[in-house]
Amino acid sequence: MLSMEVTDGQLSMKAVEYSTLSALSLLTCPGCKILLTNNVCIRRGILLLTELNCIVLGGDDELLMKSGRPVEIMMKHLNINVPLQRQSFITLTSAQKEINQLVRLSISFSLKSKSVTI
Repeated sequence: MLSMEVTDGQLSMKAVEYSTLSALSLLTCPGCKILLTNNVCIRRGILLLTELNCIVLGGDDELLMKSGRPVEIMMKHLNINVPLQRQSFITLTSAQKEINQLVRLSISFSLKSKSVTI
């Protein structure tokens, strides 16, 4: 379950991946565009995102990319070497397995502290 901050440029809200969205992951670029389609359920001021109520359009924001993708930020906190080239993520199977295990253990990673808009 991913937690993120979404914005339309004026209003910002918290959102969580209520059910798995195949197009969103820790490798998703900051600034990725999401189109909200059907009625989005809001609980306690948090948008609950599902495959039925949003479409991930993709893209990124050059300014936000300087802070790094969520997986890069997480790797820095875990003292795992971050490759210089983005293509190197394909070869990071052991680091990815380690991160996936942490995610499965319900360690939540909040993007709000980095002010990343997804």
